[in-house]
Amino acid sequence: MKPTDLLELLKHLQFLFATAHKAIAGSGHHDAMFEIDALVGVANEEVRRKIRSLEIERNRAFRSKSNALDAAD
Repeated sequence: MKPTDLLELLKHLQFLFATAHKAIAGSGHHDAMFEIDALVGVANEEVRRKIRSLEIERNRAFRSKSNALDAAD
């Protein structure tokens, strides 16, 4: 899987986690809501971290290519 494909997948997962959070909040199952919401929150945070990591990696690669092209001129 290419990093760009992974980035898109992770962004989609982030959307799904937000949707799950809203569904949990509106479900009325207050007993289970806290545990489930906490797990969704942890998973969403991990997705955010990975997205940020991939974006930083992508930006570094872009700058590296750009610097290499500038040096070649």
